[in-house]
Amino acid sequence: MKSDHFRQWATNKKVDPKKCVFKLEVPGLKLDTAVEAMKPVPFGTEGTFTICGRPRDDKEAEKISGTIIYLPAGSYKDVRTLRIRGKIEGFNRERYQIGPKWTDGWLARVQQLAPVVATDGTIEVNLFATEPGKK
Repeated sequence: MKSDHFRQWATNKKVDPKKCVFKLEVPGLKLDTAVEAMKPVPFGTEGTFTICGRPRDDKEAEKISGTIIYLPAGSYKDVRTLRIRGKIEGFNRERYQIGPKWTDGWLARVQQLAPVVATDGTIEVNLFATEPGKK
């Protein structure tokens, strides 16, 4: 629900919300310890976000922290899997031109009346990476 609402706001009423893509690129990730089965390993890295085709206004990267856990075959699926959970804290939607300043019409008025929607927040990213299927 929150993602759908944010996606509608992110479009600034200029494109169909279903066509608004949130893209996160992480060029690399180094871990301080080896990944072992069922033991979360913390990480910190940086990545660049693009929302509805718009990068951050200063072109800087977002700081990402989280954990990676190795799930052996059979514990999640029939293949080895990495579960990656990351957080981007202090995410500022206005850096991506999301909000009433960039929106026309009734949605801008609704956004202005919603002081409970902060400009800063936390984005959570959850990914699963699996090994290629065996033949």
